Amino acid sequence: MICLGIGFLIPNYAQLVLHQNAFAAGCLLLPGCVVGAVVSPFSGRLLHRFGAKRPILEGNLAILFATACFGVFALRLSAAMFLVVYIFFAFGHSCSMGNSMTSGLRQLSVELNADGNAVINTTQQLGGAVGTSVVSSILAAAQAQLPGDMVTGTMLGSHTAFLILAALAVAMLCCTACWGPFFHMGKRGTVRPFCVQEEGGR
Repeated sequence: MICLGIGFLIPNYAQLVLHQNAFAAGCLLLPGCVVGAVVSPFSGRLLHRFGAKRPILEGNLAILFATACFGVFALRLSAAMFLVVYIFFAFGHSCSMGNSMTSGLRQLSVELNADGNAVINTTQQLGGAVGTSVVSSILAAAQAQLPGDMVTGTMLGSHTAFLILAALAVAMLCCTACWGPFFHMGKRGTVRPFCVQEEGGR
């Protein structure tokens, strides 16, 4: 929800408020996407070395920082600010998302891995659709209240939408910090599924 919500808001804000063309607005996301692609393999190594909680927690902190910055500065954001803050978001997303999926699937038996993948992919698509729908509805409602001032309407709607996404990031961070048993560590820094019995049936 947060990822696609931000991906919707930034280009719209850049075009309607900052008066960037469509190409420039889309390019604001490019550096963050590159950072995310570079960071993903290293975040996987962190999972194998330290377990799941550390990279996921650090990633969610970065996501919270980015969404909070968007929310706080929504009324005076510039293209440079979008570019820099989105890099923090992409870094956090790369640390959190893939490792959350890996850690979650490791809780399942081998026979249930295909079902787990299906649930994760379906939930991702549903969450993305809901996130885009929510922020677009908020943005459209704010613009409708100020039909003669599209710039101000977009700024106010984006401000509200970014704050909602930041609230979701807080909830996500709280779940990560409190859900200790999910990140139970097995030998050699791997996550040991609870459904697997130890030797001797203990």
